[in-house]
Amino acid sequence: MQKQYGLARDVVYEGFKYFPRSIELWNRMGDIYFTTLKYSTASMFYFHALEYGDSSASTLKNIGICYYWQGEYDSAETYLRESVSQNSSDAISYYYLGLSYKEQKKFKDAINYFEQASALLRNDFLSNVYIQLAASYQFSKKYQPALDFYKDALRENPDNKSMLFYIASIYDNEIHDKSSAVFYYKKFIAESVKPDIKLINYSKERLSILKGK
Repeated sequence: MQKQYGLARDVVYEGFKYFPRSIELWNRMGDIYFTTLKYSTASMFYFHALEYGDSSASTLKNIGICYYWQGEYDSAETYLRESVSQNSSDAISYYYLGLSYKEQKKFKDAINYFEQASALLRNDFLSNVYIQLAASYQFSKKYQPALDFYKDALRENPDNKSMLFYIASIYDNEIHDKSSAVFYYKKFIAESVKPDIKLINYSKERLSILKGK
C-alpha cells in the first residue's frame, strides 16, 4: 500500500522459503506485478497459484485482465467468463469481458457485458462503462442508443467534455440533426479545458459549414 514494491517482493520471496506452495503468497506476488502493470509476469505468478489449487474467481479475473492488456483477447475471454460463472456480481469482470469482445468486433456481446457491468456499478467507473457501451453501439451503427449512453457518461462524469464532441459528431454525421450538432459543438468549444486541439479545430470547421447551410 506504500508503493514499496521492491520491499514487498522481498517479503514474499522470504515467505516462499517457508511456504513454497502458499496460494496466498503466489497471488500476492502476482498482485505486485499486476499493480506495476507488468502483466506477463503477474500472470505467471497467478498461474502458479492455480497449479497449487487456487480456483477463485478473483485469480481467474486477474489472469483474464492480464491477457486483455497483452492483447490476447480470446484468452482473456476464457478466464473472465470462468470468473463471472463463479461470481456473477463482479462488475469489473463483466467490464473487461465487454472490452475483450469489443476488441474482437463482437459488438453485440460487448454491449451485453457492458450493460451487465453498468447495472452492477455504483461509482465513477460507471462513466467509462457508458462510454464503451456508446462506442459499441456507434460501431454497430445504432446511433440513438450510442447518443443516450454518451449522454449518460457525461452525466456521470461532467468533467469529461470530450463526450460533447462525440455527441455533436453523431448528430452531425449520422443523424443529420443540424441544430443539435451546432448546439453540442458550441458547448464543447466553450466548456473544454485543455482539449485536443484537433477536435477543437474540427468542431470549428463543422460549425462554419453547418452555419453556412
